[in-house]
Amino acid sequence: MYGEPSLFELVVASIILAGTARTYLERDEEDPADEARRLYQEGLIDELEFERRIGEAVDDEFEKIRLVVEDINGVGPKTSKAIAREYTTIEDLRGTDRERLEDVYGVGEETADAVLERVR
Repeated sequence: MYGEPSLFELVVASIILAGTARTYLERDEEDPADEARRLYQEGLIDELEFERRIGEAVDDEFEKIRLVVEDINGVGPKTSKAIAREYTTIEDLRGTDRERLEDVYGVGEETADAVLERVR
């Protein structure tokens, strides 16, 4: 009943184990920041959860700001970098007024409103 496994059982177990290992090694893990952005865009998480996940995924404040504002329609890499250079933290950006934000290169009235709506 509990004797040594047969050659057939060993081959089957090896195939199953190899398949499991291959699946594990080939899985395509999504970057946590990209996953947060995707979930937010799909409406599966709210803004606070999006910011929290970005905060965990990225330690650098410059990158946090860029990731949060780059997701806004009309904000590309150049504008997000300019905003991140102007504001040292998300809290700093959250507390700014529209006029100061509009002084940043690439930020107009509509973009400023969209950024402030996102971070507040």
